Amino acid sequence: MLTSRKPTYHTQSDLKTYKEILELTNAHLKNYKPGAPLSSNKHTKYTDIIKPMFKTVGEGLRQVTGNKIDYVYWNDPNELVNRLRLLWLSRNAGNTGVNNEIDSIIEELRESNIIY
Repeated sequence: MLTSRKPTYHTQSDLKTYKEILELTNAHLKNYKPGAPLSSNKHTKYTDIIKPMFKTVGEGLRQVTGNKIDYVYWNDPNELVNRLRLLWLSRNAGNTGVNNEIDSIIEELRESNIIY
């Protein structure tokens, strides 16, 4: 699993060991920094193995920035609501570059059944 770009055969034990290695080395995080978001890409190994391993429902917000997808993590919905308030005020002040993030936060709050 460590060296293959497209691992085809692996057991649950292999996945558990691989996850432990990633957690110890921070190899799955941006710039290998603890606490950083997942380092995302479109490779099969990432989309089929790494992302599902670390993505928990209700704690990740997909944010598209240009051609790049970032994941912003949150543990408390109040964090998202506070960020939404800040972005809303920024947009009302004339900043038009925040619309995508506002839409992403609203979508995440709806998917988590926090707002309807």
